[in-house]
Amino acid sequence: MAENLELFLRFAEGCRCYLEDTRTISQKDNDAIKSGRPGNDVIKRVFYMAHPELEQLSRSMRKSIFDESVLMRFYCFEHNKMMHEQGHFACMCFPGTIVGRMNDEYVIELEPIDTALRINAKGLGLQHGDWVLVHRMNIVENIDHKLAKEAIDYLKRLGMDKHLKFPPETIKYMAELKDKYGIL
Repeated sequence: MAENLELFLRFAEGCRCYLEDTRTISQKDNDAIKSGRPGNDVIKRVFYMAHPELEQLSRSMRKSIFDESVLMRFYCFEHNKMMHEQGHFACMCFPGTIVGRMNDEYVIELEPIDTALRINAKGLGLQHGDWVLVHRMNIVENIDHKLAKEAIDYLKRLGMDKHLKFPPETIKYMAELKDKYGIL
């Protein structure tokens, strides 16, 4: 289906867990997504808000829907704008820097908001100072400084800045979802 479906599924994993937790995804669709090989019909049905926007963006960029540059642009900009407009702060994708590590747990300072998270992520090989994208308590991808700066500037234009912080209950809930569904 796509050369980088895996990257899309990493972005979508936190959403899948939320849908599973709220019982708003069928077991069949959930199993297909967790297998890493969902059909396009499953992606369209489950991620019904993101999919049409991704299709539109991919056409305008003249690339496939799951091309890495399409996915990065979508989550850093279009997706964040949609979530901001809907008031879904916790569903936004934030750049952050690795400021600490103990075993498989990374400490990440999100930008441009005032939040540091501890995220368990195996096998990423990240180093102090690396920039990453974080979506729903998941480190999705290592990114370069240029994309991080563009994303931070865009979030600032949306009104995100250091006076905003994730509520502790939101962080707790998202961390519990990760633990419950075994996301690492």
